[in-house]
Amino acid sequence: MRKVKRLNEQAVLMVAAPSSAFEGLIDVMIEGVYDFLPDDADDHQLKLTMGRVADHARLRRRTDELERVLDLQNSVLRQRLQELALLNEMSHDLGSVPDLDEVLRRALRRILEAFDSRCGSFLILDAETGDLVVRAAAGPGAEKRLGQHRKLGEGVSGKVALERNPVLVMDVEKDSRFRDFAMDRRDGQGYRSASFIAVPLIHHGRLLGEMNVTEKETGEPFTADDLRLLSILGGHMASAISSALAAEELKRLNAALQDKMSSARESLRAAHERLTRAEGLTCAVASTMPAALAVFDSGLCVTFANEAAVELLGLAQGDCLDGLAASSGLAGLAGAAAEVVRQGCTRKLTAEGGGGQSGGQLRIVVTPLRLPDGSVSGAAVVATAACCPLLGAALDQGR
Repeated sequence: MRKVKRLNEQAVLMVAAPSSAFEGLIDVMIEGVYDFLPDDADDHQLKLTMGRVADHARLRRRTDELERVLDLQNSVLRQRLQELALLNEMSHDLGSVPDLDEVLRRALRRILEAFDSRCGSFLILDAETGDLVVRAAAGPGAEKRLGQHRKLGEGVSGKVALERNPVLVMDVEKDSRFRDFAMDRRDGQGYRSASFIAVPLIHHGRLLGEMNVTEKETGEPFTADDLRLLSILGGHMASAISSALAAEELKRLNAALQDKMSSARESLRAAHERLTRAEGLTCAVASTMPAALAVFDSGLCVTFANEAAVELLGLAQGDCLDGLAASSGLAGLAGAAAEVVRQGCTRKLTAEGGGGQSGGQLRIVVTPLRLPDGSVSGAAVVATAACCPLLGAALDQGR
């Protein structure tokens, strides 16, 4: 019986023995005998017993088949759960890290762990040069490969990115698509394995780059399931890379804007310094010029008066011309200033010197001060002694 079981585990055993040997049959049934038949059984008993044996054999085969299907489904389910766990971990990384290079490093590390691989890389398309640039890499010589450029169509990575199709290669030496690239160091990968998988990174129809994985620790080739999983991961990575690239571009624009603002602030500061020096110089010149200069607001209050204005007109900052007595030597100036403010015209007149140290006749020009919208905000008065021929002639000409 044991020999038969070794030869065929699916065999269903039945023993024929006399009823007197019933107690001895218990041991063989424990060993796996399905049933026994008395040696004096008739045809009917034989048919019934053989029928049960046949039914039992069919049930065993069906049970074994269902167990295999269940094992397969359980295996697929475990694989899907592992994939979901990986996607969840990667989603957490992608959502919490704004820096693109750090996103790629973390994602590559998790992907290589999931595929039990030791080599892989991310190449991102440079918008300015149109080249693929290695932004993350793992495996021998990874540090040297970082920053290397690949033209679209150049090497395995460039070809996969250019054609925008995921690729599974069981043996690169035997694959007609990539035979020319086998162990090509110019591709920058230098992988020893003949099998690899590569997936283009595409987001909303826009090519962003390419990622590849090679060299399983077991030395086995990659499978269609591996390619399917990497394609799924590639979709998630493309979305994260698109966001990270947008953040990089925003940082670049912000930096450029900050530089322009700093330059503008520096130019404004320098202009303000020049203007302040010019204003200081203007005030110094105006204060010391031999002609009297005074500025009035619309209420005829003096807002500026130079030294000559004090000497010739007797006006100082803070004085007001409104309401001067008619007998005052400045009554005519007050009336002219009021008319200039009201009508927006220039007036020329002569008057006697005011209450300053100098008397005598003065030549005076009163001009309106206008705002950018054209309205009159006050008046400016320039006066000089009539005995001063140079300034007097200039005032006569209205300059």
